[in-house]
Amino acid sequence: MLLRIRKRNITILTILVILISGLLAGPYIFVHFPRTCIPRVDDPSARANENTTITILSGELCNAPYSDSKCRIIGPLSYYNRREYTNHHQGRYTLRDEFTPHFESAIAKGYVPAWAKITILLEELERPDSEFPEGVRRPDWIFWIDTDVMIANMDIKLERFVDERYSLIITEDLNYLNAGVFLLKIDDWSRKFMRDIWSHAGNDFNEQDWIIKLIAAHSEYRDRVKYLPQCSFNSYWHTKKLYEMFRPGDFAVHWAGHNYDLASFRDWQVLRYFKFSK
Repeated sequence: MLLRIRKRNITILTILVILISGLLAGPYIFVHFPRTCIPRVDDPSARANENTTITILSGELCNAPYSDSKCRIIGPLSYYNRREYTNHHQGRYTLRDEFTPHFESAIAKGYVPAWAKITILLEELERPDSEFPEGVRRPDWIFWIDTDVMIANMDIKLERFVDERYSLIITEDLNYLNAGVFLLKIDDWSRKFMRDIWSHAGNDFNEQDWIIKLIAAHSEYRDRVKYLPQCSFNSYWHTKKLYEMFRPGDFAVHWAGHNYDLASFRDWQVLRYFKFSK
């Protein structure tokens, strides 16, 4: 009996030592803990099929006046990183990120630059069929990716995140949701939702605030939103929260909020985790 008690105490002590060591050493002691970043879609009819088409949209402009700002550092890298991803998938996805006028227009109005994202999305959602080349059909989905995001796992296909029962597929973080990366279905629901968001454009709140507000306030929006685990495409690099942090094998890294935090860029190991195509 005494031996069993001693063994139990030793086990408890060992667990405590591991946990305390993890807190002191940082998050990477936990990188092998299991988690599900690509949830299974149980309904086969709701999964993306081989004919599903996805266009990737992203911003490009960086107006920060400081050379050590986040977008000055990450912007040029993510630009080529996105091209590496599309090249890796041999034309499976179209990529558009030449949207400087949209950002200039938002800034000229005194808006937070991120409001340009909504005008870019609306433009894609409402593109007439006549604008598509002959033989090219309208995409089924938009994958929006902010300029402070880099793709780490080139082998993961965007279709793996698609669930046809929903129109907005996004991830949550500690602040409810993050609108830096998401999938948006090209349908009437998305057009209505984006128009509603744009109707609140201004300099009091950013676009993410209104995405959150409108989803919370209207069941017609709330019912068509699917939340994926954060590690699906919104992992954070410099954090000690187990559910947020990047682990090798994750699809992408998002430097959300690290606007002028150079410490978050010191341990990139760029050659190991990221690829760039020129």
